[in-house]
Amino acid sequence: MHHKDSSARERAYEYIQGKILSGEWSGGTVLSELALSKEMAISRTPIREAVRQLAGEGFLEQAPNRVMAVASLTRADIADLYELREAIEVYAVGKAARFTLSDAHLERLRGFLKDSEALVADLDASGRGRLDEEQMQRFIHADLGFHTLLLHTAANRRMLKLVSETRLLIRIFSIRRDGHSADQLRAINRQHAAILEAVAAGRGDEAKNLLGEHIRVSGQERMEAYDHWERERVLNGSLPTHIAAR
Repeated sequence: MHHKDSSARERAYEYIQGKILSGEWSGGTVLSELALSKEMAISRTPIREAVRQLAGEGFLEQAPNRVMAVASLTRADIADLYELREAIEVYAVGKAARFTLSDAHLERLRGFLKDSEALVADLDASGRGRLDEEQMQRFIHADLGFHTLLLHTAANRRMLKLVSETRLLIRIFSIRRDGHSADQLRAINRQHAAILEAVAAGRGDEAKNLLGEHIRVSGQERMEAYDHWERERVLNGSLPTHIAAR
């Protein structure tokens, strides 16, 4: 592929993914290669290649009449994604516990914990019941950083890519919910701290059990959120389609 074609494909990929990430294109939105071609002033070939890649990663799916549309995850899809996360991350954390974490690695992991703990203090000081949107973004950064850095200790490149895509799909296509409460944050921080302590001490079985429970609790909360919004959809005729993930 020529560099120009490759650059156009990457631009189309980022443009389409950006529309999905922002929530501007929700689940079920149909894509038009012709409209995108005119809008981006590029040929349809790189757009078609970008669409094929996004479909392979789970962001798009084929709708009736052979058109491509933004994916809509069902309750079973979300459960499957959490099951995949648990299978890979629990295996990887057990492997990580067999290694000796460097001081720099430990410092970064503890830094993510401190960032999340600081949010509890901010929330207590604000007098609000839950994190606002900006604070939830700060939490997501700390939470994702903690989990990803743990994976980097032991997981191979393919595992990392798969878990990253899985978490992204959950974040985009799951159900919108309110920001975490102080109690929820404290519980998550305790879980993260216990997981890190077990890994640092080389207690692999304990680390695996703790992380498995942590992911299962998160998945259960997401299922409850899905059920809540499904009931709302029946009443209101619309279903929000994206959320900040834990």
